[in-house]
Amino acid sequence: MPLRFALEDELPNKWKVVEKYMDIEKDFRFPAKGVACNVAVLRQQCEHPLVEDMISQFVERGRKTFEREKEAEELKKKEDQERRDRRRRDQEAADRRRAKEMAQSPPKEADGEESAKVTDRFNVTLPRSSRPGDKSFFAMPAGCTEPERIDFVVPAGSYGGDVIVLTASFKVKGHCIQALRDVTG
Repeated sequence: MPLRFALEDELPNKWKVVEKYMDIEKDFRFPAKGVACNVAVLRQQCEHPLVEDMISQFVERGRKTFEREKEAEELKKKEDQERRDRRRRDQEAADRRRAKEMAQSPPKEADGEESAKVTDRFNVTLPRSSRPGDKSFFAMPAGCTEPERIDFVVPAGSYGGDVIVLTASFKVKGHCIQALRDVTG
């Protein structure tokens, strides 16, 4: 229930002011204490028209305020989502353009580092099902060599699980050489 303070001109008539908003029982007796006084009854049988009006105004104002806030919040969420979608579409378009440019242009070596043709020997463990004369391959580190796989024939007398020495010629790409130099100093 709404509360308010009595105005100065209402003080002499305070019970009449209270009667506007509450039910009053005058000279109500309290036998246990042996006193009688005016009592404002909080449980009214019906709401006073002013109270009904105040409550309806309060509820209506709150509803309008919350509707505006909700609309503003929904609009902000929608704008944020549109902004994220637009940013994502722009990024995807830029990525596609860059991928197309990279696919069309010849690969550039990192910091002018040239690719190097090398021949090396390394140990290879044969797959379990290997037999002499079978065709097999050794996968080189991805993106670092040309070719990325070395094909070979399993030598006579070698079977699955055996370790053989493979001699291969391949080209090490410049960016891998540069990365190795960066790591080793």
